[in-house]
Amino acid sequence: MNYNFKLITLTLFLLFSIQNVRAQKCDVLERWTRVVSEEFPNIDYNKTNSKFRQRIIFNLFSDEYFIPYFKKPYDMVGDIMSQTMWKRFNKCDNETTITWQAESSFLNSTFFNYYKLKKTVIEGRKLIEEFTVMKKEILNGDISKIDVDNYLNQINKKFNILFPSKIEPLIKILETEIEKRKVNSINQNYDNLLNELNDVFKLAELENFKSKNASLVSKLNSTQKNNLHQLIWDRQSLLANREIEPIYQSQKNKKYSEYSDLKIIDAESSKFFKTYIDYGLGIEFFEKTITLFKKQHLELLILNENEILKRINKSRTKEQFEYIKSEYLEFEHKAKYIYYDHFDDTLDKRRCLEFEERLLKEISKRKKELGIRE
Repeated sequence: MNYNFKLITLTLFLLFSIQNVRAQKCDVLERWTRVVSEEFPNIDYNKTNSKFRQRIIFNLFSDEYFIPYFKKPYDMVGDIMSQTMWKRFNKCDNETTITWQAESSFLNSTFFNYYKLKKTVIEGRKLIEEFTVMKKEILNGDISKIDVDNYLNQINKKFNILFPSKIEPLIKILETEIEKRKVNSINQNYDNLLNELNDVFKLAELENFKSKNASLVSKLNSTQKNNLHQLIWDRQSLLANREIEPIYQSQKNKKYSEYSDLKIIDAESSKFFKTYIDYGLGIEFFEKTITLFKKQHLELLILNENEILKRINKSRTKEQFEYIKSEYLEFEHKAKYIYYDHFDDTLDKRRCLEFEERLLKEISKRKKELGIRE
């Protein structure tokens, strides 16, 4: 009786010990693979691709994650030990829950390819060494002088197989430095633009400044853009007034009297308008010069009214009458500035309308004489 009791006790102890050892071994596997769920907490592991699974294998079997649980690098465990690990993993898969949701099949198959995985581990060790060197250069070097774009490109292409916790902190450091350099570059460009603008003394130079620097201006922040646009506008107004004032003074001294002068003043006013219309809004001497041209043009029309009336009386066809109206009463096809119904001076506006009325009356009269319908 005593013997049976001891046998039962020993059997239970052995069973308990075996179970305990098995549980401990499974616990090792569980803790070894736990890092996966920590690195990828929001991943549906049932929908991962081969590239993602290869990333997990690469890191789990690397020295950093493998040695703490199995006491030696994977490339030193040997093929037999690798298969033993597979058996253990396969049993544990039925007895414990691996914290990450992926099925263990791709890990199981990995154990069967010991030599292939061994090669991956050895090559990966070199890659990790390169990454470690680069990491030290980034963290210990002068960040303002390193080639951040080159490092970032390497991380995103060469080292992107490493776990996120390894590469994301470095990516953040590099991206922060890139943004800092971008801001510094923008600020420097802004200062350079201001200095260059101060050296602009002609409207043609200002146009060249705007076209040449359009790309740089587009990269400024909104405050800098607004400030620069205002400074350009102020500079433009200053230069426009400075260039137009002599034209205005010269135009004031010009005298027109002959009928042939109508074409001359048309050409002069059209050239002026086309040259300065883009700068004209709110420019004092632009407005003054336009008003002066309109007054001179009106005076010349009235002064040569008899000559125009003669041309009306010599006309014989509807087309000839339309040409006269177009030439002396309708100015849309000429310089756009000649809108006499927009005369600021009430007297000039009235004189213009009276001139127009007289010509239209004479045209109507002549048409009736010739039997031409309106």
